[in-house]
Amino acid sequence: MSKRSTIEERLTGLSKLREAPRSPTRAEELQRALLDKVNLVVAKAAQIAGDLGESDLAPNLIEAFDRFMINPNQSDKGCIAKTKIMKALGTLECERAEVFLKGIRHFQLEPAYGGPVDTACELRVASALGLIQMGFSGVLTELVTLMTDREGEVRVGAVRAMAHTGREEAVLLLRFKVLTGDPEPTVISECFTALMKLSPTSSLMLIADFIDPAHPTLCEAAALALGESRVPEAFELLKQKWEVNCQSQFRRTLLLPIALLRQEAALDFLLSVITTKDFETARAAITALALYRQDSKVQERFRTALAAPLQARLRKVFEREFATRK
Repeated sequence: MSKRSTIEERLTGLSKLREAPRSPTRAEELQRALLDKVNLVVAKAAQIAGDLGESDLAPNLIEAFDRFMINPNQSDKGCIAKTKIMKALGTLECERAEVFLKGIRHFQLEPAYGGPVDTACELRVASALGLIQMGFSGVLTELVTLMTDREGEVRVGAVRAMAHTGREEAVLLLRFKVLTGDPEPTVISECFTALMKLSPTSSLMLIADFIDPAHPTLCEAAALALGESRVPEAFELLKQKWEVNCQSQFRRTLLLPIALLRQEAALDFLLSVITTKDFETARAAITALALYRQDSKVQERFRTALAAPLQARLRKVFEREFATRK
């Protein structure tokens, strides 16, 4: 039997444990798998242990993590096992800060076409979430470091983690990041979302400042952050942006965020756009309002607004966008 087929058989056997009832035998099989030298096998065992709530296996997971930290580029290529282990420890509400700190500070550069690639990005983010989960007092210090990580995906993960802290200090750090900027627009976009989660009222004006054609890479993200927040004051801010700028493309950017607010005033505004603006803007408004396709009252208002013969083209758009989707 080849080594490859043996690994496949072990992975298949682990998959069957998902359906097995909780028992000492199931735990023993997972424990044995966590001792495996193959990172793929350990990764799968760790994921299953976390998914099934096998909290008694936390010490075994930590032992496996430490083992793969030795010569990691060879023992755990791709950082696969260590990442799954860290996620499982977080799920199992492990309170061993030292293992999460090892993970959040780990870098694993591996050879790749075009230059070395850091495969520990997801591990660092998972470790940060584990520290938050256990209420680690120094987590913000660690997150600040992650927010300066050279890898964009880690910075994005750090911002998302900030939103989970619920801390007032996190708001200040996120505001600072927004004002100082980042090479990756996605990072600032995540800051907008996190700020509207942590402190929506105090963050409105800061984010609204970016809803401007002068910020082409962030304009839409800022508008969406306000729309997704459903904060009542957000509609007036988005409406003001609409009124002071007549660029058609910019105005169309605001339509979906306004629809996302799901406010009566926002709905009235979008219905007025359909009957008074140019065809392309009206079509964009109908597409945005497709969020309401399950609302029979909104559908009826549409049909009434588009009843005139001159609205035939828009009626076709409406019927297409509001068609029942399975």
